[in-house]
Amino acid sequence: MNELLDLRKRLGLSQSELGSILGVGQSAISQCERGGNYLSIKHAKRLIKLAAEKGVAVTLDELYRTEEDPA
Repeated sequence: MNELLDLRKRLGLSQSELGSILGVGQSAISQCERGGNYLSIKHAKRLIKLAAEKGVAVTLDELYRTEEDPA
C-alpha cells in the first residue's frame, strides 16, 4: 500500500502520528505501508477526510491501489 506511504509523507506525519489519529498502532501503519495488511474502510475514510482538510485530494481507489493495478 505505497499510496498510504506517499499520502502520509505528503501530510507530513510519522507512522506513529498517523496511527494515533486513526486509532491504530504505529506497527499497523507500517504493515499497511509494506503491503502486509490494509486499512479498514473506516480508517481509510477517516484518512481521506483528514487529507481533504489539509487540501490533499485522495480517493478510496487511489488509497487501495496496489503495484499490480494500473495507475
